[in-house]
Amino acid sequence: MTPLADRRARLLDAVYRAYGAASVWTPAAGGGSSTPVVRRQAGDQVVSWGDNQAVMGTLILRVRRSEMAAPGEGDLVAIAPDTFKVIAEPRLEPIGLEWLCEAAPTS
Repeated sequence: MTPLADRRARLLDAVYRAYGAASVWTPAAGGGSSTPVVRRQAGDQVVSWGDNQAVMGTLILRVRRSEMAAPGEGDLVAIAPDTFKVIAEPRLEPIGLEWLCEAAPTS
């Protein structure tokens, strides 16, 4: 790793230690579950239809790429006491160290 990439990875590790939560991640495609550390990020998204707009709350689950090779739409994520479903195709953030997974509560 380059010195800058190494520093970014160490910083990200510290952020996950401070703000992350243990999870159980179960892929929709089957196979075994994994136990990555996940960070929740709440935000807003403007949704438009016709001449109308609404602001909708969103939930992004952030997981380190080093812990999750390829999350997928439909995966289930249990973060005690809640369970979430990934509702869109996950994407990498610009630096490429974290997956951003839009999710919704299952109940």
